[in-house]
Order: sequence, then C-alpha cells, then structure tokens
Amino acid sequence: MAEAPKQDGSVVGALNSDGAAGSAPKAQAPPKQNPVFRMMGLPNFRWRLPSRNWMIFLTIVGTWTTAVVYDRREKKRIQKKWCDLVADIAQQTSNPRELPRTLNVILAAPPGDSLAASQVYFKEYVKPVLVAAAVEYDLIQGRREGDVRYGVAEQIRRLRRKKGEQGAEQETDVDGEQLLDTYRQLTGVYAGPGVKGDVVIGRHTWKEYIRGLHEGWLGPLDPPAAKAYSSSQLSPYTPSILEPSQPFHQYHLLGFLKTPIRMWNYLNQRRLADECGRQAAAVVLATYRPYHQFDSFPSSSSLDHLDASPTQAAQVPEMDANAAEQTGQTWEQQTVNQADELTWVKAVRKPKKIDETKERIWMADVVMDPRIATRMRRFELDSEEEARATRIGEAKEKGRAIPPVDLEKQPSIIGNLDDEDA
Repeated sequence: MAEAPKQDGSVVGALNSDGAAGSAPKAQAPPKQNPVFRMMGLPNFRWRLPSRNWMIFLTIVGTWTTAVVYDRREKKRIQKKWCDLVADIAQQTSNPRELPRTLNVILAAPPGDSLAASQVYFKEYVKPVLVAAAVEYDLIQGRREGDVRYGVAEQIRRLRRKKGEQGAEQETDVDGEQLLDTYRQLTGVYAGPGVKGDVVIGRHTWKEYIRGLHEGWLGPLDPPAAKAYSSSQLSPYTPSILEPSQPFHQYHLLGFLKTPIRMWNYLNQRRLADECGRQAAAVVLATYRPYHQFDSFPSSSSLDHLDASPTQAAQVPEMDANAAEQTGQTWEQQTVNQADELTWVKAVRKPKKIDETKERIWMADVVMDPRIATRMRRFELDSEEEARATRIGEAKEKGRAIPPVDLEKQPSIIGNLDDEDA
C-alpha cells in the first residue's frame, strides 16, 4: 500500500529552513596549519594588525633604532673619507735612522667627570685619522686641574735646560729622556725634519695648555704668575715660531635635565666626527696659519679667504718686555671653544673659599702675552685638500694610497723544477 503523503505544513517548513540556510553566509574556515608546525605543537597563528599599545611601542623602538643605525653608518662613512685622505702618508718611506714625526696629544679629565671620558673621546673621533696616517703621538694626561699645566711647562723647562740655559735650581738627577737622547746621539739616530705639533682636547685642557706655555717660556726656569707675564723676561732659547697646535671641541654634557640635548647629540655623532676628522686631517697634513687678533679680524667670516699653507708662517718681529704690556686686544687663543664652558657642571663655578689657596685655572680668564701669542700657530686644512676630501666622500675620486695586495690569493709560480724542456 502506498505511503500517505506528508502534510503541507511540514513540507513548507522544510523548504523555509533550506532557503534560510542557503542565503546565510557561511563562516570562513581557518587556514590549514603547516604540518611541521602542528607536529611541533605550535598554535595556528593568524596574521592581523597589532593592538594600539603594540603599535606605539614598535613605532618608537623602530624610529630610534633607524636613527641610531643611520647615524653610525654615516659616521663610519665620514671617518673613512678623512682616513682615505691621509692614508697615503702611511706608505711613505723613511730613513731607518730618522725618528718619525711625533705629536703631543694633551688630555685632561673634563669638569665633573673622570679622565676616561676624554680618552674615549680621543679614541672615537681623533685617533682613527692619526692611525690611518701612521702618525705617532705621546700622551700628556691630567687627572686633576693643573696637571696639564705642570706637564706642559715642565716639558718646556726641560727643553731649555737641554739647550744649556742655567736656572736657579740645577737638576742633579739624570732622567730617562736624557739617557735616551745620549744613546741616540751615539748610535746616529736623529729627529726628522717634519712639523710636530700639539693636539689639545677640550676648552679646559686648552686653558691649562696656554698657561703651561707661558710658564715654560717666560722668565726664569721657576714658573711666574699670570699677572707677571708682562714683566717676565723671555727665554733666549725661545724659537721664533712655536710648534703648531690644534684645539679640539669637546662637548661633554652632564645632568639629568640635559637628557633631551644629550639624546640629540647621541643621534648626531656624524657631525662631530666630520668636524674632528677635518681638524685631525689638518694636523696630519701639517698645514697651519698664525693665530689672529680680533682687532684686524673682527668676525669669523673674514678668515675664509686666508690660505692655510706653511708659507704664511712668516718670521714674527721680536718684542721686548716693555712693549709686551697687556692691552685690551683679544687674541684668537682666548676665544677658542669658548662655548664649551656653558656645558660645564655647576661645581666648577662655585665661589672660591676664603682659606682656599689653590688656583682655579679653568674659570680664570685666558691671559695672553704678545711675545707668545704671535709665535703660536694653528693647524688648518687648506681648500684644495678639503675639496679632495669632498670628492672622496662622494666616490668621485679615490685616495692616493696604494691598496694592499693579498699574497695568499696570488698563484704560486714555482718554475720548471723537473726540467721538462730538457
């Protein structure tokens, strides 16, 4: 017997349910996981944008990292430019009995910090150029205020005694340098004809350096006071031109409230590397000029037309002690890196105590005697070498140094050992 037909309501309900199921969107199935990741027990990650907090964190970290990486890359490129400019000097041949050119690098602990800060500064910005040119140097370091002044002055007094000048106090002990000089004379070793020079790091070290020059060359072998420079007698062994010097800027900023400025300096080390590299290249290439007076050179823009060549270091006229009285003239040596004093810690500017007998050189004014100031010279890079450095930095010109040859990669040519042609 045939089956009875179903009621119309059930059929209609079935049709409505099928139609609704067909019209509703189906949920997207999750992507299949990599079988390897599934066997390792890793969950099935889905790519999506991070949350708001993660976006802020990643943006800050990414921006800071990009700025640091870019600055360090540009810093290396700039330092390589200045190193390639002077690298050919390291390949110059010299007499084995001739002493190489030796510079005096003068360092001192910056106000409020240790000597390690100045050592790191020299190693980071100045030393790479000196090493690229194979220039030797002697370090004169001061851990406390006044050590550099004493070291520079004592070095000059020792030179005066070596030339035969007699002082009130005669040295009876023979130091190591005198024995070394005697041995060099016996073996025929002599100093080279090149220009030496002094590299001074920081404004505080520059003040002590200037003070040491005056105490070393003026008056007797006993150090004179700063107020007695004009009445002191110049040593007869003082050369007409002193060794050139190069003061380097040292921006050493301390303090928690200076953190934004310190962050800016940390991200712009390439500019400091360019400035120090230019000055170090001038020291290596030994181009210098006289220091100026602000009466005849009122602004820094008027110094651009001068050529920093050794030919401008002419002989200066001799001046007696009566004509060397202090006047209102301002020498270039007095204003060198003067902006660095604004970054010194407040402890340096504390008023002097009544019972304090120690002299404060860092906060004292730079007193210049014309007999010393006119004999001083400053290293400065000439326009031709600076233009060549610019072309090297832009990869338009290569350095003059001969690239080294890797002998391990060259084939070995032994020759006809078996005499095959015979």
